[in-house]
Order: sequence, then C-alpha cells, then structure tokens
Amino acid sequence: MAVAKDGKIVIERGYGVRQARQPDAVDTHTQFAIGSTTKAMTAALVGRLVDDKRLAWDDPVVKHLPCKRQGPIKQQWRPLLTAIVSRPTMLTQSPR
Repeated sequence: MAVAKDGKIVIERGYGVRQARQPDAVDTHTQFAIGSTTKAMTAALVGRLVDDKRLAWDDPVVKHLPCKRQGPIKQQWRPLLTAIVSRPTMLTQSPR
C-alpha cells in the first residue's frame, strides 16, 4: 500500500502474506496479478466520462479509440462502449 501527498509517497508498506498458508510476508516490492480488476476500474472511469457528457454508453468504440478486432471481421461489427465494460470483445491495440 502507498499513500501519496502532493505527488510524493509519504507511506509505503506491505501487509499480509504472499500466498495463503505460506509464511512469506508481503513487502513494498511484492507483485500481484491484478486479474479482472481493471474491468471494474475501466467501467467506473467510463461512467464518469458519460456523466460529464464527454461520451455516451451507446457510442461505438472506434469513435474514441482506434482499434482492430482479432479474427474474422463482420461487415457491421462495431462494439459499443457498453460491450467493452461488460464482456470480452477481442480488441487489440492498433499498430502505430
């Protein structure tokens, strides 16, 4: 855990153990797999942008984010932002 104030870390500490029923303690350099937690964070951030009227849930993703789909592309396949925050869409970052 870290607490920052004015852009600087003021407290930095690890709590608990690395794995259940194992004695190895967590420290400030312990890395954990974040799994699917980024989906909830993304949905919350998109929701804030919707509240600010900067985008809409029914906007096509390509309106805001250049992307391509892996695998065969259907002619009218245009996922909406609701699809991005609610289920897998098989999108990858476009090559630059």
